[in-house]
Amino acid sequence: MMKPKANHFKLTLNSIEDTKSIALSWQKPNEESNYIYKIYSRNTSKDTQFKELRQYKMRVLEIYPKEAQLKYWVKEYGLGQIECFSMPIEAFNRIPEEAWNYDVIVFGFADTNKGKDLNEKSAKVVAEYIKAGKGVLFGHDTVTASKKYFKLFAEDLNLKLEEQGDRQLSWCSRICVNKKGALTSSPYELGKVNTKYGIPTSHSYFQYPAGEVWMKFESDQSPYLTTWKNCALIQMGHSDGKPTNEEQKLLINTLMYLVKNIRTVTYLKEDEKEKQKLEIDGLKIDLDTKQIQFDIKHIETKSQYEYYVQAIDLEKGNKLNSNIEAVQMEKKLKGYAITIDDQPYTVPKQEKTCKVNHYEGTLSKLESRYIHISAIYTNGSTSEALHYLIPAAYYLK
Repeated sequence: MMKPKANHFKLTLNSIEDTKSIALSWQKPNEESNYIYKIYSRNTSKDTQFKELRQYKMRVLEIYPKEAQLKYWVKEYGLGQIECFSMPIEAFNRIPEEAWNYDVIVFGFADTNKGKDLNEKSAKVVAEYIKAGKGVLFGHDTVTASKKYFKLFAEDLNLKLEEQGDRQLSWCSRICVNKKGALTSSPYELGKVNTKYGIPTSHSYFQYPAGEVWMKFESDQSPYLTTWKNCALIQMGHSDGKPTNEEQKLLINTLMYLVKNIRTVTYLKEDEKEKQKLEIDGLKIDLDTKQIQFDIKHIETKSQYEYYVQAIDLEKGNKLNSNIEAVQMEKKLKGYAITIDDQPYTVPKQEKTCKVNHYEGTLSKLESRYIHISAIYTNGSTSEALHYLIPAAYYLK
């Protein structure tokens, strides 16, 4: 895809935490419309066209009432695109600011949410988090009329809540697709409208949505999964964390849908392996002592990346492009990993490092020796290894 022809909304590169990570944020083009977003990038030193950026990992924080579960489902079905971290709701209520380190936070999954709620401090942070455009997924029995703080987020889900009173809950073990779209199609195809799935028995709790209802309970047509802007509510959890494979796929789809709808994306991963930029100079070998020394020439390169965001109106199909923002990626050199042996393609071990550009050591023998060098950068990445066969002439007096 070539450069966008027109700019309609503002993209900002918020921060560069290290040379692996960039934070992009943008304003919604029109608050009255519902958008999904695609990110495009290119390395100006080698790419002539922009390509959709797909290699980033979304960071998810699971806030659980009983035990961590989401991280296991993500490992099974997350396609390597999700990093999941977990903490109990009691800890989150003490340090809710932790949410800002993640793209999406998830509350669940247990029956009645084990009777646990947010507190005044954490509810305030979650409200600010949602307002900032971050994604939140609420699990079963969280946003109900009986939860003092969770119920505050009914408006963010476009829900009307009612007390149970003397009414009975409607139990159901089958759900069906109610709406076809990005959430039910990517990355897992969940079928056309009215496709049915068996689930562990669950229920809704007198929650009446005015937003998008993607899945319904077959029995009473109450919502199983509903979304509004950057928030979602799913009725997974009544079984205390025993979802079917289809439910887990639906959960992954929902997390990725929320990321496409939020207006900040962090931790975009650039290539960690740099092309070879190392040379050996001034090689000397003392044949009597087997002492070897050489200088390392590190050719520093700076890569410039350009980004823009495309907003796609879900109702009208219109596509709007942001401005293009550029950032120059610089890697700070920490030192070199060096190994000398008789193997041609050894990857040098980082525990054997040289912090300066001059190396001195002792050879174990004077024949068929290879020098292996990788540059180590302060962000933890490494260069491709240089594999240098010492010419036979250096072993002759």
